[in-house]
Amino acid sequence: MICFFTLIVPQYEKEIIEKIAAIMPFEITDVQKARLVAARENRMKATLNNVSRDILEVLKELKAKGIKVGLISNADIIDCKYWQQS
Repeated sequence: MICFFTLIVPQYEKEIIEKIAAIMPFEITDVQKARLVAARENRMKATLNNVSRDILEVLKELKAKGIKVGLISNADIIDCKYWQQS
């Protein structure tokens, strides 16, 4: 699977949180920002490494029938980080 988002800004995980923090009506510390990045990464890693067997079976059936499936996503760099391990 290819993650095209890395070709578009933001390029780094921290930038995503910086952009979100910039529009928030209150300040957050660098420590809080680092915790947010870690929490998002952990959530995505857990989600992608624990794909339901039902989903995997459906994808296998579609592939066996020669049905091609495409995915268009608004995933950011954190979301894409663990796709290859999934």
